[in-house]
Amino acid sequence: MRKARAAAAPKPKPKARPRAAPKPKGTPSPASLLSGGSSPSAAGTPPSPAADLSFLSPSLSPEKPRTRGSPSPIASPAAASPLAAPAALSTIGDLRSLAASHLDSLKRRIDAIHGDSVRDLEASHSRLSKRVKMQTHGCVQLAEEADKEHRKVADKIAERAEVVKNSYKKFVAECAR
Repeated sequence: MRKARAAAAPKPKPKARPRAAPKPKGTPSPASLLSGGSSPSAAGTPPSPAADLSFLSPSLSPEKPRTRGSPSPIASPAAASPLAAPAALSTIGDLRSLAASHLDSLKRRIDAIHGDSVRDLEASHSRLSKRVKMQTHGCVQLAEEADKEHRKVADKIAERAEVVKNSYKKFVAECAR
């Protein structure tokens, strides 16, 4: 009991230390906020126009959706489409329009991939449907053949039964004389 009470007793909290005053930073540029990195202006240098913001600019020509056999554009740098250098992204409106164009591009790519998936699914369904029809047709043919054989065997059994009955009647008639 004493150990349980001792374990339940709260531990004393350490005293809080005063924090150091934060260092003043420059306002981050919209480009640095989008890239997720620290702002170059925070380090005291102006943002360079050569900063890699190529992912922000829309491509000049819409990229065709890849199929299963086509190589990945990421795998071969020569196959990648050149991207235009980003314009000055100084306003929220510019960023919104850029994000909207990328969203539209993503929607088109998703629709293309979805279309490919639907076509693949329909082709698989068609192949399976044909296979099931063929197998059903084969089963129906086998059932018809088995029914014909059953009738033949039943007819032969019925004929032999009549022969046996007639021969038995003759035998009983001969024995009774």
